[in-house]
Amino acid sequence: MRDRTGLLKVAQRVVVFYCFFYSIVKVYAIIKGSWLLPNLMIILGLLVLGAIGAYLMKIHKYTWIYAGIGVVLISALRYYEVEWVTAMHEFFG
Repeated sequence: MRDRTGLLKVAQRVVVFYCFFYSIVKVYAIIKGSWLLPNLMIILGLLVLGAIGAYLMKIHKYTWIYAGIGVVLISALRYYEVEWVTAMHEFFG
């Protein structure tokens, strides 16, 4: 049982740190000339997901639901990111 708890803590921390790290990467992309609004929307979503995870870590509550949803959302973002950014740019542009 202890191994699963350790794995859960690591998974949740990875999701939180990845959200904040990728937000920084997106800010750098905006500075280098990427489209502003679609990237800001992605950053906002990542920061919300990361903030929820950081709060859960602060109160020492680790859940498989958060870790699973975080992994799925991050994977979907990375897989469909180009299409989503282009679609958002065309919609808002």
